[in-house]
Amino acid sequence: MKLDKLLQSRKTLSAHAQEAVSAPLAYKMMKFLKASDNEDAFYVSKLKEIVTKYMDTESEQNPQEGGIRIRKDKIKECNDEVAALTSTEVEAPSIKFTLQELSELKLSVAEMYTLDEFIIEEG
Repeated sequence: MKLDKLLQSRKTLSAHAQEAVSAPLAYKMMKFLKASDNEDAFYVSKLKEIVTKYMDTESEQNPQEGGIRIRKDKIKECNDEVAALTSTEVEAPSIKFTLQELSELKLSVAEMYTLDEFIIEEG
């Protein structure tokens, strides 16, 4: 599975992590998040390396608060490295959810799409 797909699935489940759900669903969600912690940490670490490598430290124009400016002559290389990072193949967690289990959550179509690879349809 591609790293960006896994991160999107994590983001969807994390967005619902504070909701009160049944213990079995909460347990599966927790197991999924724990099982993908290393991939998330890997992504954050590598993204920081890429940004640091291409960051514009000499520009007199300050980006908006919290923003980072990439050197204009290195934008394509930076984007290429980020794209390569997000398309890195990673092992997907073996946790699967049934539609019945997920019915406890209010999910948008876009959120359901991110979880598609982790849903098993009941007979």
